[in-house]
Amino acid sequence: MGHVTGTPTWTILVPTLGERRPLFERLMGVLLPQVDAAAGRVRVLAYWNNGRPSLPEIRHRLVAAVETEYVSHVDDDDLVSPDFVPEILGALESRPDYVGFQVQCYTDGLPTAIAHHDLVYGRWYNRDSAYFRDITHLNPLRTDLARLADFRKARPGQPEDRAWVGQLRRSGRVRSQVVVPRILYHYLYSTSRSAGIGSRWKAPSLIQPGTEPARFTSPFFSYYPGCLDA
Repeated sequence: MGHVTGTPTWTILVPTLGERRPLFERLMGVLLPQVDAAAGRVRVLAYWNNGRPSLPEIRHRLVAAVETEYVSHVDDDDLVSPDFVPEILGALESRPDYVGFQVQCYTDGLPTAIAHHDLVYGRWYNRDSAYFRDITHLNPLRTDLARLADFRKARPGQPEDRAWVGQLRRSGRVRSQVVVPRILYHYLYSTSRSAGIGSRWKAPSLIQPGTEPARFTSPFFSYYPGCLDA
């Protein structure tokens, strides 16, 4: 067991498909050592599933279960930087509403563009081989603000994260931020994995069921209650 010295501040949420166990273990191999080093200030809460319930419902349940001041999401087929956790914790010291950072995007292993996540942009758009985003579910946000929006309100065919972001943007409540001007997240788009986590959930009948969830020794990792029984 790790030595707990800090008050829990931030929960990282990870929906994970059973068929993606190797990718999930790859992510946890980078993330959990950083979480353990934070000695109790950070938690990881994962939701293991085989395509049911829906991704909007899973994200909603995870956010509802958070007990820390801040929350963010990481997708199971992506990666974070080796200093993701300490950089974010440093940014949270001043208690902003939101933490911005940069995301390196890839397609089939090749870098394509850098996405700049910063509230100053006010919306999502692409320009000059770069992406610009204001609010995203990947960035740490105050949990009380995250709960102002509902992933389940996505229209048919609309990505659940876009629906959630739109609700938060219209609320006008996400105002203060600290921006870490570095790449802290690696978005690994793969055409062979059906174009990412959201697209994979759209065809649950094609998902190969996993039967043995990954296990980790970190005392700061847990699965959402009951999800392993699904």
